Amino acid sequence: MYGSTFRQIREKCGVSLDKAAKGIVSPSTLSRWERGKGEIYFDNVLKLLKKLEINLNEFFGANYHSFNEEVAQRINAAYADADSVKLKKITIIQLKKYKKTQQLNTLFLAASASNFYFELTRECIFPINYQIKLRNILSDIENWDNFSINLFNHSINFLPVGQTFNIAKRIINRIEEIQGCNSDNFYTAISAILNALVKLIVRDAKCAEKLVDRIQGITVPATFLYLNVKRAFLIELLNYRMYRNYSIKRMNQIVLFLRKMNADNLAASLCRLFKQVKELDN
Repeated sequence: MYGSTFRQIREKCGVSLDKAAKGIVSPSTLSRWERGKGEIYFDNVLKLLKKLEINLNEFFGANYHSFNEEVAQRINAAYADADSVKLKKITIIQLKKYKKTQQLNTLFLAASASNFYFELTRECIFPINYQIKLRNILSDIENWDNFSINLFNHSINFLPVGQTFNIAKRIINRIEEIQGCNSDNFYTAISAILNALVKLIVRDAKCAEKLVDRIQGITVPATFLYLNVKRAFLIELLNYRMYRNYSIKRMNQIVLFLRKMNADNLAASLCRLFKQVKELDN
């Protein structure tokens, strides 16, 4: 699927197969990929896209959303309903599809479903070899557009602490540029950064503290109310995690506010997170 998409873009740009392949892969390898007869390494895909001045969002985005919008909606609905059984089922189905087709979109969907499954159950059902593949893919990304940020956001539970922190830091370093693109990209970026902070609070509080210092320097518009509320909660949660101070009262106030605003799903997820942190030292 992606090879044929690349071929369409390449031909539209007036770039010959030999010119596109030069210095990256052999023309025959590129030809087989474009015809759906072979695969190439992801880092070489990135090099090919860079040569044609195409970013990941442009290349993967249209395919990803048009072919998988229904699956993505089912994943989000299952997480909102805290339906771990359905999330596990979706993960298994998408992994089987990936094993059969080797299409990255199915791997990304499996990662998304199993990422949410982990948040609900604390059980990892995403195979380690695919975790490593995602880590390598994310390591190769230089241009953090909407698609790549979403990929990071839905893979956070499978990444090492150091990689999580470094990617979040790289996104923060480009936050003004991201905000200048459009509000949707900015919202996605802040959501991903806050989800990275969640993981760091649980796994490495000192590292989380370093990230908070950077996050507090970001001006989030008042229209993004729930992002501002979540950020406030996470800062209080980190204080509780590190110093066991009186942040519990403030966190309870935030949860009550969310429930009054009918943001029950967010309130429930923050309560689950607090319970998890509280149990760490028990």
